[in-house]
Amino acid sequence: MLVVVGDAHLHPYVWASLPRRRGDSYDSFRQATQFAADNRVDGLVLAGDIVNSNNPPMESVAQLLQGVRSLCELRIPVYAIAGNHDPDFWAGVSSDAFDLDKFDAGYLNIHIDGVPHNLAGIRSLPPDELKQRLKTLPRQVDILILHQLMKGLVPDVGEHQVWNLDPEWVPESVRLVLMGDLHAATSLELKRSQHVTKFFYTGSTCLQKVDEPVEKSFITVDGDLNVTRVPFKTRPFLRTTLFHNADGNQLNVLVEKVKALPAGALVSLKYHPCIPDVEEVLKKANADVDFLLKPVSVKTVDPEQQGINLDNVTLESCLGIMVKRETDPLFYDFVLSLLRSKDPKEALTHFREKVLSNENTQGEDQQLLSAQEA
Repeated sequence: MLVVVGDAHLHPYVWASLPRRRGDSYDSFRQATQFAADNRVDGLVLAGDIVNSNNPPMESVAQLLQGVRSLCELRIPVYAIAGNHDPDFWAGVSSDAFDLDKFDAGYLNIHIDGVPHNLAGIRSLPPDELKQRLKTLPRQVDILILHQLMKGLVPDVGEHQVWNLDPEWVPESVRLVLMGDLHAATSLELKRSQHVTKFFYTGSTCLQKVDEPVEKSFITVDGDLNVTRVPFKTRPFLRTTLFHNADGNQLNVLVEKVKALPAGALVSLKYHPCIPDVEEVLKKANADVDFLLKPVSVKTVDPEQQGINLDNVTLESCLGIMVKRETDPLFYDFVLSLLRSKDPKEALTHFREKVLSNENTQGEDQQLLSAQEA
């Protein structure tokens, strides 16, 4: 069995504003290494962004090395690639983990459950460099480790291309691609001429941002390249929204949910400022819970209550929920052009010119009115 972990982002404080809630990333990493040790697996793969920078806190380095060395003592090899957050970090711990990007042969022969496989890994790269590297990937490789954002699983933002890996770039000889970078545990299958290439994201090991999927897991791979997800036990997390038209009953329901949460849980709440005493009421309900509260000044609505067709969502329909064009056409057009633009600076410049033009026009109108009154 092979264990694969990505995007641990080892750091004492995942939530900078909540200093008493520390060690989430450490706890998840220990779960993965303990699982590997208990099951005497054939190897642990670290798929990038294991630490949060090239110069992580010494505490984070100690947590990493403790886990890696505990496996080395059991003769369980650890393989790694660098992510976009830790591009040069692995040079300092290469004696404890095999950097897959450094093998002269381009791959490493391993055994999983007694079955031979050829494992390769490529560090996080810009798309043009990655495409060239994949063209030269040895055809013996059947398992590939990457740290990229893949087309088909990562949506573009307006007309901006977010992805930096096209699955078609991966040689047909590769049967399984295991990846970090995307914090959601998701997958995709690509039909090839001879077989199917499967792509799996490990997802992050613990919640790094409030809008991430709450469920976290690591991956195991057997000798037949079957993939299984093993869930992490993570900090309890409740994410919800109170819309501007929320009544007292909805707040009471939320209060009861907060009361039922165990100590150390987190609550992420977006709410409209018109709802009175939200923070005070919730914090009083459970003093052992921490809150990430965000007042939302724009109108918040439940799409289903508004009868919005979720199968036909556009930028205009989403924006129109929060900002009515007839109320502020200048701002509405600016936000829409910003979302669509390939050059945000150009959109901002155009908006500024419009604002100045409007101010000048208003000034001329005011001067004319004053002259007429005189």
